[in-house]
Amino acid sequence: MKQYLLFPHNDGDLQDKIFESPFGWLCSSLQKKGIELHTYDRGDLAKADKVLCFNHRPAAYAACQRAGLRRDQLVLFLMEPKPVVPDQYRPEVWNQYGTVFTFLDNLVDHKHIFKMYYPQGQELMEQLPGWSERKFLTLMNANKYSYVQHELYSVRRQAIRYFERNPDFDLYGFDWNHNGTLNLGAASQAFKSGHWIQYVMDVIAGFRHAACYRGTVPDKRATIAKYKFAIAFENESKTQGYITEKIFDCFFAGTVPVYLGAENITYYVPADCFVDFRKFSGFAELEKFLRAMTEPEFLRYQKNGQRFLHGPAFAPWLPKNVFASITEHL
Repeated sequence: MKQYLLFPHNDGDLQDKIFESPFGWLCSSLQKKGIELHTYDRGDLAKADKVLCFNHRPAAYAACQRAGLRRDQLVLFLMEPKPVVPDQYRPEVWNQYGTVFTFLDNLVDHKHIFKMYYPQGQELMEQLPGWSERKFLTLMNANKYSYVQHELYSVRRQAIRYFERNPDFDLYGFDWNHNGTLNLGAASQAFKSGHWIQYVMDVIAGFRHAACYRGTVPDKRATIAKYKFAIAFENESKTQGYITEKIFDCFFAGTVPVYLGAENITYYVPADCFVDFRKFSGFAELEKFLRAMTEPEFLRYQKNGQRFLHGPAFAPWLPKNVFASITEHL
């Protein structure tokens, strides 16, 4: 039996722990082809038939080179967008790997770089809270900073500053209410990109606490379901096909997402399922629209989202289909 090894997102996923998630479908799909898959700590790189890398990490690539692996034995998954790992979005990096998978439609050539979908392993709630049981609006994301073009972390902070004056807006996630910009990574990226003034401004603003912050939660879906609307902004805008769990988490919770991210979102997700932030001049106009929405209008959005989850348009995001497609190119 052939053996593939995997460098996961982080060391917390070693000892094959990553396969306890929807990525377990990748193991199952490869097993059907007579291929055994483990994280790299459970095998010998020099004996691996192929090595899969979730994001380009120079240390991992160097380990593969030391093990004598050829280019055609290396597979890169561009799991994180440019605001998170900007250095991996360079052709010279992609050319170090025999096969590359990406969420971005405009990079796909069907020869060297192939399309993948962000696997969605959530389950539908047995019963969705009603209109009267839901508060107005929530935002649930970790507090992060990036200084590359089209990042949306700063736009999320703009949304928080606008809506925090409302008692029916709640913020959840990691690293809020302490200064997340005080780290070498953010500082280095800011200075390299010429945004050091913005970095200094963010450091100062980062000491300001948000009264709307409610901490972290054990069940994201159940918490989102307590709200009529949720701000679902991707990490990056102006992309083609980069669509993550942010909009789908809302559908699973029966919450109407306010979406910003992929320019071609309506190619994948019907426009009647979500509120498109691009249609508004700013947060004041958005709030006016959301406040004016009636219960029947909300229920139409909700019903359309549920129909999408049960229909063929959502099928490419189901883990078994995501990894069956990937396996065809490995």
